[in-house]
Amino acid sequence: MSDQQPNLAGAPAEPIVNAAAPVIYADHLLGAGVSQGNVTLTFGMRQFDHGLNPPAATRQVCLRLVLPAAAAAELAQFVGQMVQRGPAGANGD
Repeated sequence: MSDQQPNLAGAPAEPIVNAAAPVIYADHLLGAGVSQGNVTLTFGMRQFDHGLNPPAATRQVCLRLVLPAAAAAELAQFVGQMVQRGPAGANGD
């Protein structure tokens, strides 16, 4: 038997790279809410309705992200750090 301990819940795990994971573009946060210990963030993007003449810009929901409160707190801390670093962000570009 091995003396290595299994990865326990709560211990950081190595991410699995998934090239097929969707990338979703959003240009604004439409709203947020808290329910039953989860934080829901609703993101949107500007989109044009070409069924109208002339086409009109609308704001469309493109993503609803639901996070447990602890993960939302980690996200808020991480985003705060990125904002403090300025436009260069984490990559320095």
